Formats: sequence, C-alpha cells, structure tokens
Amino acid sequence: MKYYIQTTAFATLLLLSACGDDSQLQGNLPEGIDPDAPIEFPATKSTASGDREEETTFQDGTEIGIYMDGYETYENKRFVYSNGKFSPATADDCIYYGEAGAGANYTAYYPYNGQGDYDDPAIEQDQSTAKSYYLSDALMATGTLGQPLTFKHRMAKVVIRIDRDVTAVSLEDQGIKLFNDGDKRTWRGILQPGTQNLKAVITQGSTNYEVDYGEVTLTAERQREFTVRGWMGADGYIVLDLSKEPITIDKEGKYRIIQSEGGTTSNNITVNIPTGTTADVQLQGVNISAGTAFRVDHGTAKIELTDDNTHLTSTDAGQPGISLTNADAHVHILGNNHTLTITGGPDGDYASYLPAGPAIGVCCDKTGGNITIEHCVFYGTAGNHAAVIGTCGDRSPISEDWGKRYSICGNITITGGVMNLTGVQEYPSRMGTEYSDLIGNGHSGRGHNWFYQYCYCGDITLTGVILNPTDMNVGSKDKYYPPENYRVGNVIIRGWS
Repeated sequence: MKYYIQTTAFATLLLLSACGDDSQLQGNLPEGIDPDAPIEFPATKSTASGDREEETTFQDGTEIGIYMDGYETYENKRFVYSNGKFSPATADDCIYYGEAGAGANYTAYYPYNGQGDYDDPAIEQDQSTAKSYYLSDALMATGTLGQPLTFKHRMAKVVIRIDRDVTAVSLEDQGIKLFNDGDKRTWRGILQPGTQNLKAVITQGSTNYEVDYGEVTLTAERQREFTVRGWMGADGYIVLDLSKEPITIDKEGKYRIIQSEGGTTSNNITVNIPTGTTADVQLQGVNISAGTAFRVDHGTAKIELTDDNTHLTSTDAGQPGISLTNADAHVHILGNNHTLTITGGPDGDYASYLPAGPAIGVCCDKTGGNITIEHCVFYGTAGNHAAVIGTCGDRSPISEDWGKRYSICGNITITGGVMNLTGVQEYPSRMGTEYSDLIGNGHSGRGHNWFYQYCYCGDITLTGVILNPTDMNVGSKDKYYPPENYRVGNVIIRGWS
C-alpha cells in the first residue's frame, strides 16, 4: 500500500449524460473549458517513496466523497471509480467549474459515507477480508482544481511477518482481525495512530499463541513491521523453530523448541540470560549437529525432555555437547525418563592442542557452573582427555611453555535414571599412565616445569543411578599425577548400581 495516492483534478471536455447542464457557478475559466462541463477526476498510481511501501491502486467501484470548500451546494458529492477515473455517481453529484474556475479548492476523502463524516474515520474490527481491510484505510486529499490532488493515509499500518504459515492473526487489545492476501506468513492491519499496547494472538490450527510487543507508537501514513519467530501458547511457552535459524534465548521465561523440518539441523541453541534467572527450555524432537550444539553463557538452562528423540552433537574440537562457559552458567536437565543422546566435540589438531569435549561440561580455559540431571536415560560420549560429564583435560605437549591452563566446573548432581557413558579412562604418557573420570574431570597436566594444566570440579552426588559401565571412574582423584592439579569436592554415591 502506498502512503500517497496522486490523482489529477481537471475538467474534461466531455459532458456526462447523467448530469444536468446548468452552471452552478460563473467566473473566469481556462481557455477552452466549458463552464457547464461536469468534472471528472482521472486517477494515477502513486510515485511517492517510503519505508517498505506497497503500491495502492483504486479498484472499479471504489467510492469517494468530495467537497468544494466554501460552497454548500457541493458538499459530500459521491464519485465512483471506473476505468481509471472518478466520475459522479448520480446527476445530483455533479460538480461544475462555474465561476470559481481553476482556483476552487477541494477536499476528497475515502471511504465514502452518506453522512459525510470524515473528521473521525472508523476502522473495521474484522479486517480479514480485502473489502473490510481497505475500507479501514481512511484517505484524505486537499487540492486546487486543475492541480494534482494527493491522497494521504490517515491511519497507521501494522505488518506482522511470521516464520511459518498460520491460520489467523488478531490484535488482542484492539480486537482487530488481520488481513492476508494469500501469504499465510504476512498479515496486515489498519490501526488508529497513537501509542498503544500491541499483542498479537496467532492461531495455528486449533492452538492460539501470543506475542506481546508492549507499548508501540504508530504514526499516520507510516507502516510498522514486526517479525515473529516465536510466540507464547496458552500454556505459557514461547514456541521457537530451530529449523529456521539458530536460537538465542536472552531473557528468562518458558520456551518450547521444535524442529519443524525434521532431520538434523546445523542451527544451535544459546542461553544467555541474567545471572540468577532461569530459562525453562522444552526440547521437542530436536536433533542438532553444530560447532557447539547447546551453549549456556549465563543463567540457568532448565532443559525438559518431551520425547526420546533429542540428539546434541558438537562438531568443533574441544566443545562440549552442552557447554558451560561461565561460573554462573548452569544446566538442569529434567529427563522425565526420556532418552537424551549427547556427543562432545573431537580432539583438535596439533596446532590447537585442544582436547576432546565432554558431553556436558566445560572446555579448556573455561569456568562453568553446576550440572544437574534428573531421571534421564542418558547416552553420553566424549573422546580422549575429557570426562563425559564434567571437565575436559589436556593434550598440550610437555615440551612447550603454554603457561597455566585450566578447566573448572561446579557441582555435578545426578538423580535417578541410567547413565550410559562412553569415554577413554586411561592414557599412556611419558609420565606413566594417566586417568580420566567418566563423571568428574578429564585428565590433568603432567606438572612440567614450564606449564601445567589442571581440572577442578565441585561436589559429585549420585542418587539411585544405574551406571553403565558399573566400574566407571567417578571423581577418582587419587589416580592423577600430580594430585594438586586435579581436585574434586565430596563424592557421594547413594543406591547406585
């Protein structure tokens, strides 16, 4: 829709058969103009520019009202559009040049109403049809006979673009149903200008979702666009589609992450919310293979499984499948007895000296927060040097001065469920055999004179967990050399097998 519609107002030499031939006014006229000729208004498309404007054209049958200022005889004359021009609807609606000539001032408005009340135009509540949508788009033009007459939009327009097809969109506070012209991802509405709360209610099938934009300011003649990549359902969850793009959650709340296109996606998930807040992240059939599949930078990611089809694989060297990158970054997994499969990233090359990444935990030179897992059938895999749940280790050559390197995570708490863990627990080296936990720490450095690497984690508590393999290392701190490079807190195992 264009924000300006230009029409040219001038007399034609054609006498309309529907009109009378009595001059209503007398005066000076341009040469060649018959004062008894009724006026028509040829209309052209707008050539005005603006932000994301769309072109407006009048359709045959469109009605406008026209006033000639200062002449009671010519008030609210109804003109109808046909074949590129507006013409009087009846003989009573004819307007003549008469004595006012080319200097007469006119006001035109759309849509026409019989009362001629255009000062306070109304909008349709149900704009879901083309007719009601365009009837809401009030226009007004002022001009002088013989000069271009420019229509301007009196209302504001809202465009909501959605990342998938939906059934309907409405604006809750305004009670307005929006319009689409066949594109089920683009919805338009005409609103009164001003500051108002904007909350979109999006219907997909039989389910309604909400997106609240808060207070927005809408300006006459201008269009505001809003993009929807996730919306809130009746259960309070904001729905996000991982098939469309990577997802970053930057504020606390409840999120349901779906993967509408199935298969495996290279898009990943990042949680970066204020310290001390929680994002409830429900995973529904998500299968990620990306550099870092799931990353928590700050805050707590509370992950809830809804099915057995969640797979997280990190493909970059040293990156955990679920990576904790700061001391205030925590992960809490609610398994609901569903299966979760996670694979940490591989070893790096000899230029990077990065060890493999844990399935869940912290990579080199990072400090991460707490790891909590409840009632999950867990399949975790880590490569050389890394714990499956906890920290990664070290693969730096002892002949180089790398300085102090570290990998630190917080407490590890696992309750119920089954832990099926695959990792490498023993490593031959120049210093003898070194060890890694499957739950706890990757293997530490060798204590060389020029550098050392160390792995620390907090308390490890396992309650009612089935472990596979049953003889896995769990916080076995006495197996490391030198011992000061490897520390865990209290290790408590209750009722495990």
